[in-house]
Amino acid sequence: MRDSYTNFTEEGLAFKVAQQRDSLIRINRFQNKDIPGAYLFASEEESKSIQNNHSNFIEEGIAFYAASAGSSTGSGIYRFQSLVNLGAYIFVGEKERQSII
Repeated sequence: MRDSYTNFTEEGLAFKVAQQRDSLIRINRFQNKDIPGAYLFASEEESKSIQNNHSNFIEEGIAFYAASAGSSTGSGIYRFQSLVNLGAYIFVGEKERQSII
């Protein structure tokens, strides 16, 4: 990313992930072929919808495993979609979420 996409800057640690466990859900990574450097992370259920309805996203496989949204484990990560560049997303923690809102 640093070498190929100079329009991105590294901001530091976004979140911590874990190895596969029974209580974690699989998160897949998709690359948006229409917007270089734009990626989407999705659960298995959402991944099926993306595969069936959005041919501009290329699945790259498992990105990581995470606790489900309803879990009391870990910290929340929120997803925002750009209204200007549809198909571009940002993932943020609670503090940055509040700043965006």
